[in-house]
Amino acid sequence: MTLKRISFLLVVFLAACSPKKKLPEGAPSLLSNNRLWENIHSNSLAFETLELKGNGSYEDSKGTKLSFRYTLRVLKDSLIWIDLADPLLGLKLVRAQITAKEVAYYNRLDRSYFKGNSEELAANAGFSFDFEPLMAIISANVIEWDQEWHQEFIQSYYRINNYPEDQKGVGASPLMKQTLFSESFRPMSFDINRPRNNETMRVEFQGYKDFDGYSYPEKIAISVSKDGINKVEINVRSLELNQNPKFPFRIPNNYNAL
Repeated sequence: MTLKRISFLLVVFLAACSPKKKLPEGAPSLLSNNRLWENIHSNSLAFETLELKGNGSYEDSKGTKLSFRYTLRVLKDSLIWIDLADPLLGLKLVRAQITAKEVAYYNRLDRSYFKGNSEELAANAGFSFDFEPLMAIISANVIEWDQEWHQEFIQSYYRINNYPEDQKGVGASPLMKQTLFSESFRPMSFDINRPRNNETMRVEFQGYKDFDGYSYPEKIAISVSKDGINKVEINVRSLELNQNPKFPFRIPNNYNAL
């Protein structure tokens, strides 16, 4: 037997006898990170434009509640457009548009408007946000930051983190945990934590269903915590992809800047 063949058999034997990663009972099968992301990409919602319609509710940390109807339109990686109306009378309330560089909205009730960057809005709203995860939340897709992801196995679901589970220090970047359905590789929930800012956000995607051939959650629930808890829930009644929607936005001249 040649030395080359002996070496080959030794490698095979050692690989077969090496300890396997022990998974918790009920955990999905072990996948390499490359294969996991291939499955995520092949199951994600692909689109150029997206339009959602439905109703929702908002509750702030003081217990103030607001119900609304909404139309939400998205131009992939570029623009998010939102129009809110009274759920009973259909009275138009607020219109907003968000890009990676600017946030703008106007309130038809008190004739006010805001136009600036997300940091300025965060100072008024009490919490910060980034355009990329907001786009992922609206499209019900996994957030893809260009960084190392660590795979964790729990019962029935995959979970990926952008930090090691045993990390002791806290860096400047947000800490992200994403839980995925093992059968569809679509997000079940996001947990975003900014320890330095004392901010946490949890997003839950509930009741995936078929919307004319596209899988999308019936409800998205968002809870943001910083000096209190603010909650937003949207119920999705209809979904349309790639239908060339319009994005009208013009702040009236007689509105006052906030």
